[in-house]
Amino acid sequence: MKRKLFISFILLVSIVSVFEIFRLQRLKHFDKRTLSLEQDNTRNTVRFTVERDTLNAVKRWIRHNAIPLRTVIAGNGFDDMQPLKKIIGSAHLVALGEATHGTREFFQLKHRMLEFLVNEMGFTVFGIEASMPEAFNINEYVLTGKGEPDKALASFYNWVWNTEEVLDMIKWMRSYNADPLHTKKVKFYGFDMQSPSLAVKETLQNLWKIDQIQAKKLEKPLALLANPFTAPDFVLLPKEKKEEAAAAIRTILKFFDEHKSDFINRGSASEWDIMRQQAIIVAQHIESKMNTTDLLTWIRLCATDQWPIISAGSLIMKEQKPKWSSGRIIFMLRHILLWVIIFVKCLVMICLYSVLLLIRVRFRLQNTPQVTSSICFSPRKREYIHLPSLLTNLKLP
Repeated sequence: MKRKLFISFILLVSIVSVFEIFRLQRLKHFDKRTLSLEQDNTRNTVRFTVERDTLNAVKRWIRHNAIPLRTVIAGNGFDDMQPLKKIIGSAHLVALGEATHGTREFFQLKHRMLEFLVNEMGFTVFGIEASMPEAFNINEYVLTGKGEPDKALASFYNWVWNTEEVLDMIKWMRSYNADPLHTKKVKFYGFDMQSPSLAVKETLQNLWKIDQIQAKKLEKPLALLANPFTAPDFVLLPKEKKEEAAAAIRTILKFFDEHKSDFINRGSASEWDIMRQQAIIVAQHIESKMNTTDLLTWIRLCATDQWPIISAGSLIMKEQKPKWSSGRIIFMLRHILLWVIIFVKCLVMICLYSVLLLIRVRFRLQNTPQVTSSICFSPRKREYIHLPSLLTNLKLP
């Protein structure tokens, strides 16, 4: 009876002890969580205070440096824009950005800025992030009045620029150039390569003027790119077809260079520059879809360091695109160093964990009774125990 009570008491104490251990662990976790929340709240309070101070500083800077404008709509004079002359100074390039595409007020302000820069500071070129070949049609309308501006604008295949605000600016450029008092004409150019279709058509037409047999031969490899609806499928073609198209455009560029005098005699040097640039645009598009080093090298050999499309030199387009720039090398080295650091950290953690595991195993082995036959040695009590006698004296209830 006493033995049963003793065993029950031991079991009860064990249960209570386990319960207390779990409760203490829970309280400890709760305390840590409470402390973490308090720290987070303190951190957030500090962060909000810093952000509020920074925001106030930004507001003060804007009030002190901003140039207020009466309106964003063009045709309202330039009195409020005169302080911009000091900021622009002798710069040859002014970049106009926009926080969102398609917002009416952003392009209205671009239109007004263009009027100011043309009339007050002598700027003559408007460049836009659009396909260069399609922009040539708008430039022809701006300079000569030929064609319809709305149709030329729609040929961009991009809703971002096909808006009433952009059309109003193009019409203003045409009216400015139509005035004989304005000897320096304003030009409209695209400085991007988004769709190759028109460039392919123009390139094949220019080749047809000199060598019809060669044009027929090279038309088939480039037929897919000549259609704006099928041009996106070029990336899905097998490698052989892409290489065939790349070889075709290389042949055309070589032909243009060899027959430069023939093209100039039929037209002019500026027309040959534009014609050759259109072929380079096709080569750039093909290279971007197949990432061929040989074709990229060929493009660099064909492209001049400076493409003087504007005789006045207001806009110079550079086709230099180094394969390995210093910035790219530094970027690669930084990432390699980062991965090496991560690998070393993981290796150190694994080594530390292994050492701790070995220490733990060794400690357990030292405190485990070593059994030899029927004799057991207890390191804690430092004495030998005869197992048969121990089992004989042990009476289970």
